[in-house]
Amino acid sequence: MASCQPAFLPSESGLAIYRLRSVIYTDGSATDAVRNGGGGVYATLPDGTTLERSFASGRRCTNYKAEREATKEALNMVKNKISKTSKVVILSDARSVLQTLQNTKDTELHTVRRKLLMAKVGELTLQWIPGHCNIEGNERADNLAKLGSGLDQEETTITYQEAKTMIRMAAGERWKKSHEDFNKKKMTFTHSAEKNKHPSLD
Repeated sequence: MASCQPAFLPSESGLAIYRLRSVIYTDGSATDAVRNGGGGVYATLPDGTTLERSFASGRRCTNYKAEREATKEALNMVKNKISKTSKVVILSDARSVLQTLQNTKDTELHTVRRKLLMAKVGELTLQWIPGHCNIEGNERADNLAKLGSGLDQEETTITYQEAKTMIRMAAGERWKKSHEDFNKKKMTFTHSAEKNKHPSLD
């Protein structure tokens, strides 16, 4: 579980350095991590204005894809809603998306990288923050993402990696349902004498 107090961002007070910037929080969510995706974007501007967006990201959608689409939508907001002279920071709890953005050989985030390069603002920063640690903007984006997952969904194409994730998750869920006595935390099975008692021969 991610710490709520990483060294480079001790608490929500650590966000004070962004007070004079346009701050955009993003989050993505998918039911059972593989279907009915939703994205949420919540922004606060230096003049006190707030912007928000909730959207569906596909019937077949992983958490990763929903987070990716939320980042893409945040960049659309930068392009269409925010002053070109503004300093902007995008805050996301999707560490995997931010790490993948650094890998220029990964083609899955090519569109996001292109939007980053084309962003015409005074300064643009992407920063990881811990999720579910009572950071207001992050909680708002999380709620917007959950609302998005409940909207009408379209059939969308998926990548090979996403298909592998969905198959793995589905197989895991089937296994858990067929092994209800398995305790994941203790890595043990619970033996029930009553459940396994042989019928009387009398």
